[in-house]
Amino acid sequence: MGDETGSVILTLWDDQISRFKANEVVEIRGGYTTLYRGSLRLNVGRMGGLERTDREMRAVNTRNNLSETTYVTTPWSLSESAPFRKRRRR
Repeated sequence: MGDETGSVILTLWDDQISRFKANEVVEIRGGYTTLYRGSLRLNVGRMGGLERTDREMRAVNTRNNLSETTYVTTPWSLSESAPFRKRRRR
């Protein structure tokens, strides 16, 4: 999936897979990104939508493929600031 700024792997499930073909222009609503094995993925959640559109796409920038970069995440237990701190009971 991509546009003139870059591209990313799009994860599709079940009937979404057969609904679309390569080189079709689609519009995503309610999408979100995740890391899978360090690779950035674009997802369409249950509340999101994916539909064909009549918009024209001049070119897709495949040179800026954000899924090719391996991202390393630091577990909260090893980070300097944990998301939740335990309260001390008095």
